[in-house]
Amino acid sequence: MSHVIVANYHKNKIQGVMQINSKTFNAIKNEYPTLSENDLINHPCLNIHIGAMILSRNFALYGKNWLAVGMYNAGMRNTNTSIKNRFHYANKIYQHYQKIKSGKMNENKIY
Repeated sequence: MSHVIVANYHKNKIQGVMQINSKTFNAIKNEYPTLSENDLINHPCLNIHIGAMILSRNFALYGKNWLAVGMYNAGMRNTNTSIKNRFHYANKIYQHYQKIKSGKMNENKIY
C-alpha cells in the first residue's frame, strides 16, 4: 500500500504512488464525484490508473513529449515559475527513466 504524501512547491498535498496533487485531485473529482483522497492512498492500482489517465490526456493534448510530462506536475500556466517547474520535473523524470532503462535504478529511490 502506498502512503506517499508530501508537500510540493505549490503547497498542495501530493498523494500516492503517482503523486496526484490536490489541484489535480479536485479537477478529477468533478468527473468522478465518489472518488476520495482515501481511495488514492489506499488503492495504489486506482492511483496509478488515475495518474496514467491524466498523463494520457496530457499526451493527447500536447503530444508525447517531455513537456506533457512536466505539465503532469507543474500544470499548464505559462508563468516563469510554471515553465521552470515543468522543465525541472520533466528532467527529474527523464533522469529516472534513463536509470531504469540502463538497469541502474535502485528500486528504493523511485520516490
